[in-house]
Amino acid sequence: MLEVGEKSGKLAETINQITEDMEKQFALRNKIVGALIYPIIIFVLLFAVIIFMIIFMVPQIKDLYNSFGQAELPLATQILVSIGELFSNPISILPVLILILGSILGFVTYSKTKIGKINLERIRLKIPIVGNLYKLIQIVQLTRVLYVLLDSGVSIINALEISKNSVNSYTLKNIISNSKEDVIKGLNLSVALSKNNNLNFIPEIILKLIAVGEESGQISSVLKDINNFYEQELDQMTKNLTKTLEPFIMLIVGIMVMFLALAVYSPTVQLIQNIS
Repeated sequence: MLEVGEKSGKLAETINQITEDMEKQFALRNKIVGALIYPIIIFVLLFAVIIFMIIFMVPQIKDLYNSFGQAELPLATQILVSIGELFSNPISILPVLILILGSILGFVTYSKTKIGKINLERIRLKIPIVGNLYKLIQIVQLTRVLYVLLDSGVSIINALEISKNSVNSYTLKNIISNSKEDVIKGLNLSVALSKNNNLNFIPEIILKLIAVGEESGQISSVLKDINNFYEQELDQMTKNLTKTLEPFIMLIVGIMVMFLALAVYSPTVQLIQNIS
């Protein structure tokens, strides 16, 4: 891009565009990390409470239960007791650790394969909120790089090749790569993207706007407008991400609290009933 900007006499403008692009990417990353801090803290605290109960409270409840001659603990309590006994025994925890490490290694290896990238991305796109956010980030990145490159004088073929390397989505990379081959054969960019738009990754409205830009000869300007619109949508989505995730967080926390309450209080209630 710097070489093209130097040859076209727009070096200063190209540098400014590259700087602005890097600043936007950094700001977006910070917004997403900031939005995820709250749920991470909630789940860390919940995990800490569970560990505390497994180590200190549940064994005391078990001893109290056994002291009254009650042999069988309620299911929820027995699950916590079994987990505590498992992790307190080095011999029994070793196979579990091996299984966990093996699963992580297998997942990482699978995620680096072609079929793994495709399948994992399809799953990611189907996850509520996460899928929309992921797709929106990729669209913003694609349109930003494309309009910067085309505005700097880069040919559409080279712009597509560079754009392909700027996005993380395997699906979008394939769309761009196949579209580039069709553009080389003589198809318009909008037609090529429509033809190769797997999983409808690129919204139909974007394809129509690109077609309008091609007809008017203002494709870089249209791509810039598209990028500005979707950047605003992405900005709004990241701002509301914490509020959007709250119902799911509350649901998970509620289920875990209910499970812990059953594990702690059901033995006491059952013990009182048996004594009565």
